[in-house]
This record gives sequence, C-alpha cells and structure tokens, in this order.
Amino acid sequence: MTAILLDSVQLDPSAVNLARDSICQGELNIFVSTSHSRETSAAYRDKELRERELNPTSRNCPIIFLEIDATPGPNPSSGIKLRGVDIDTDYHVLRIAHADAPGSLAAASLRISNTTAARTYLYFTWPDGRSFRRLPADAAVSRTAAATRNLLRHAAEDPSHRPIVHIDG
Repeated sequence: MTAILLDSVQLDPSAVNLARDSICQGELNIFVSTSHSRETSAAYRDKELRERELNPTSRNCPIIFLEIDATPGPNPSSGIKLRGVDIDTDYHVLRIAHADAPGSLAAASLRISNTTAARTYLYFTWPDGRSFRRLPADAAVSRTAAATRNLLRHAAEDPSHRPIVHIDG
C-alpha cells in the first residue's frame, strides 16, 4: 500500500479558495467521483441532487466534488496536483490526475483538511444501476474507499484530525 506523502500535494490557489468557500459550520463535505472534466453544469446539478438525497449533509451547506482521473500519467512519482475548477459558478470541483487513486485521495483530503482546518468528510457513492454488469464498478468503489480510509487511519492516528470516509448509495 502506498504511503501518504503530504509534501507531494500541490494545491493551486483556486483549489484552496474553493475548499475554503465550501466550509459550513466547520465542516467540508467532499463527494468523490471518477467523472471526466467534460461534464456540463446539468450533470453536476444531477449529481448534487443525488448526493444530497443519499447522504446526511446539510441541505444548506455547500458541497465540493473531488474528481480523480486514475489513468497512469507520464510520471506518477512527480507529485499530486490538485486543481480547483468552478463550473458555471455553481459547482465547486477539485481535480486530481494520478495513477494511485487511494493514495492521492488520502493525501489530497489530508492536505485540504490541514490547509482549511475544517473537519473533512469524503463521500463515495456506488454507481447507479444494480446488475451483475455493475459489480466490477461497485467493487472498485469499495476497494478505493477502503484503501483511502486505511491510509488516512495510518497517516493521522488521532481520529479527530483525519478526514472521515463514507460509502453510501
């Protein structure tokens, strides 16, 4: 399993601002997704409605999406770059491109938590459509969430200082 290297996480100024703008009552609600950057604001609206339906986040608090592109890049050891993107000013999105999904998610969420001093919650949701064809996708979400949680558990021994991982749906 990959160790978390917080020094390897680079947050661009937009990522920091979007994260800080999304804090509500000292908490930051982050919804993890493997979606691609070509999604429309309507797709993000649908995602947000679905996530708010499934998860116990406050309806009055903003949420932020954390999208990971886990395809192997040219140099996965070069660090983790977290970019902030505002979709039509309505949807805050943080994006990572890194081959190690659990390691980069754990490192990025810890960095965000440390930078903002907010209690951070990571929400993983299984894809829609229950069938045997969805089992590989469901298994991938489960493995990624469990590995991310395990890495966070080892990186931050004090539970009050580590992001909390939820799997819903």
